Amino acid sequence: MLKGTGNNVVKAAKAIKESLEEYGNAEPEYSLRDAEIRDGLWSTMDRMESFTKSYFSPFNCNIRAGDLKNIFGEMSPETIKVIGCVASGGPGGVDGWHDLFLEGQKRRALINAIIGNVLVEQIFQHVFFGGDENQQASVKRIQDENRRKDGFDRNTLYAEYIRAELQAKKATEVAGPTLVLPPCFDAHVKGVVAGIYAHLSPLVNKIISVSPFPAVQISRQIQKDLYMIVAAAGMLSLLMRADPHTVYYFVPSFKEDSFTRKHMECFNSNTMKVTNPHERKTWPDGTTDAEKSRASGDEALTQITIMDGVTAYRRGGWETGDSKPGKVNYVHPNGRDTGIRCRVLTHGWVFCRWGRPRKFKDGKPADNPKVHGAAWKGDGFIEFRNVPGVGEKQRLRDASPAAVVAEPSGTGTTPGSS
Repeated sequence: MLKGTGNNVVKAAKAIKESLEEYGNAEPEYSLRDAEIRDGLWSTMDRMESFTKSYFSPFNCNIRAGDLKNIFGEMSPETIKVIGCVASGGPGGVDGWHDLFLEGQKRRALINAIIGNVLVEQIFQHVFFGGDENQQASVKRIQDENRRKDGFDRNTLYAEYIRAELQAKKATEVAGPTLVLPPCFDAHVKGVVAGIYAHLSPLVNKIISVSPFPAVQISRQIQKDLYMIVAAAGMLSLLMRADPHTVYYFVPSFKEDSFTRKHMECFNSNTMKVTNPHERKTWPDGTTDAEKSRASGDEALTQITIMDGVTAYRRGGWETGDSKPGKVNYVHPNGRDTGIRCRVLTHGWVFCRWGRPRKFKDGKPADNPKVHGAAWKGDGFIEFRNVPGVGEKQRLRDASPAAVVAEPSGTGTTPGSS
């Protein structure tokens, strides 16, 4: 339809809405916007998956057990924390964590999770991504001055301010009213890219070590591809924040939780189907009848939380087909005061495993190895930070005499404290 209007966005949008009305499917404007936001989020997920397939598949990143000492040792405390938040080694102890890096599909899911975690925390949950210091201060002032108001009212105030700051001075006939990028958008994108690249650098170093291409070329291409992912997410974040009508909530998913199809999308769904202990006909060599019987009680659990799902919240009852964000019309006269509506735009993106949920007693682990069967190895569930070698080189560097800086004498201030 866009081509049919000569790539005129304004005419295309109007034509789409009129075509729905013609077939008796008149929809409020927000329903079309929901589809755009959903497609934007899906596009971001597709970009992430394509990125990990390009660089971290077994062909380009064939990690072996002997490589893990260097990879783990080079990780920063921040990277270790992120991995510990988004992933679980399961009941497999140290081996369970090793498998996340050695097995291709698990490794890609883990890297997607690192990227997804950064995108949600630093971009999508940012109130005004790319705004300069004064703009950020203005948003903070709006928040402080209206802290006692309803959340929907504050969201409208944020959106009105952001939209005014980003509004192009002149609308075009083809694109209509357009938004321009905030002044610090490029700098913020580059900062996020640098952060993601730092998280991935221990793995990137492995790619570089076996690649026939120069290290600088590989590094630049990876950062270029990351820039495209982050910039697209940043623009999507601004569109969501500039919406005075909707609160977009990123619904958290948790590792080692039960998988629910209603709220989650499984990264490794085909593998889960093939290995379903309730239906599978073939088993790995050496699997005993007792283990097959025990596995019949296993359930699908989340092992890696890749990216939170998004739910759109709006105030009031159903809206009419001609309703717009700036002029909301409800089906019923008192529609504004009849509760809150929500619409799931995307599901939480997770990597799953078959197994049994963890057990706790008085806030402490109380797992029975027998319940987990053959999957239990060593000490069972352990934190990533406790895996031997994780962060070792970084700790040694921090503890070396060269890393110790003598404190200045006297009562002078430290740099930047004035």
